Amino acid sequence: MRTFQNELNQNLNDPDFRKEWKKMQPEMAAVRAIMKARIEQRMTHDQLSEVCAIDQSVISKLENGTRVPGLKMLKRLAAGLGKTVKNEIV
Repeated sequence: MRTFQNELNQNLNDPDFRKEWKKMQPEMAAVRAIMKARIEQRMTHDQLSEVCAIDQSVISKLENGTRVPGLKMLKRLAAGLGKTVKNEIV
């Protein structure tokens, strides 16, 4: 049986895929933090959607990786969870 991790490991052998994967990681780390906070607060997509005035389908797409969030959206989501966004350039 093939798992996501097995597929990912195989695809990471492709230099083009690996390059694109690495480019996405800052955004995906932010999405994982939002998802973690939502789950810790036992909020559904619908509840977060209502608090943030962001369509539930958008939240779902962010969490499943089919949409990349902008800073403005991350700030709205964080605010809805009682959090803030910290930007760093290193």
